[in-house]
Amino acid sequence: MTAQYWVAQHVADLFRNEPRNVGVFVRVGDQLVAKFVGETEEGRIDGRRVRNFKHPEVYEQWVDFWRSAVNEGDIEEIVASGGSHYRVLSVGEVSDTGQDSPNDVANYLYALLVSEGGFQEATRVGEEAEAEAGQRRLETDLTRRLRELSLLASDDDLLIAHPIRKGVTIPGRLTQHQPAFVQENGKLFVMETVDFTTAQKRRPRDHAGYSAYMFRDIRDQHANADTIAIVRVTEEDEATEDVSHGLQLLRNEADIVNWLDTQAQNTFIAERQRVAQTVG
Repeated sequence: MTAQYWVAQHVADLFRNEPRNVGVFVRVGDQLVAKFVGETEEGRIDGRRVRNFKHPEVYEQWVDFWRSAVNEGDIEEIVASGGSHYRVLSVGEVSDTGQDSPNDVANYLYALLVSEGGFQEATRVGEEAEAEAGQRRLETDLTRRLRELSLLASDDDLLIAHPIRKGVTIPGRLTQHQPAFVQENGKLFVMETVDFTTAQKRRPRDHAGYSAYMFRDIRDQHANADTIAIVRVTEEDEATEDVSHGLQLLRNEADIVNWLDTQAQNTFIAERQRVAQTVG
C-alpha cells in the first residue's frame, strides 16, 4: 500500500527563510493522520516543549486548526490555508508500507523528518554547533577547490562563460531558495552540501530532508534543472539509521557526489569545467 505525506513547516524569520519542520500528515486510502512537535500522547500541546517558539500560542492555534481539518479528512484545505510563517508542503509517497497503519507511517516519517532537538535547549546548542561546523567545512573545502580552478564567480570572472555562483536565490514553485552553489548554461544546475561525518547525525539528516524539498520545489518550477547533492559520508556513517534515511531522501531528488570519493570528486569537477566552458 502507498502512503502520501506532507510536512508542516514553521518559518520564524521570513527574511532568512529557514523553515523548520514541525509536523507530518499522512494519508493512506481515505485515512488522514498527523503528528506535531510538542504534542503529548493525549493530543495536547506541552508548553514546555514549544517555549522556544517566538509565539507558542500562535503555533498552538495552527495545530488546533490542522487537527480540526485532519478530523474532516481535508488535506487540500490544510495545504491551501498556509500562511507566511506556517505552511504545509506536499513531499511525496512512501511505497510498500505493508501492514503498517497510517499512524505507524506517521510516526516513522516524524522521526525521520521532524526534530524536536531545537526545543531541547540543553542538547541543541552543542549538536547544532558541531553539525554546522562540519557543514561549513565541507562548503569551504568545495569553495576553495572551485576557486583554485577558476570556476567560482568573482568580480573578474571573464575567463569562463558560465561560472559557478554562490548566494543566488532561485524561485521554486512554492517558495524561494538559496542553494550552496548554482551554475547555468542553458540548464540550471543546483548544488547543495550535506556533511554526514559529524558525531551527531540528526542535524545533517534534517538538512538532507530540507535539501530534498528544495530540489523538488526548484525542479517543479524549472523543467531544465539538474539537482546535485555533494555529501561527505563514510561507510560507517551510512550504517547509521539517520544517515541512511537522509541519503535516501537525497537520492530520490538529486544525483549524489561523495566528496570523500576522489574519483567522484574528479568527475564532478570535470563536469563543472565542461559546463563552464561550453558556449550556448
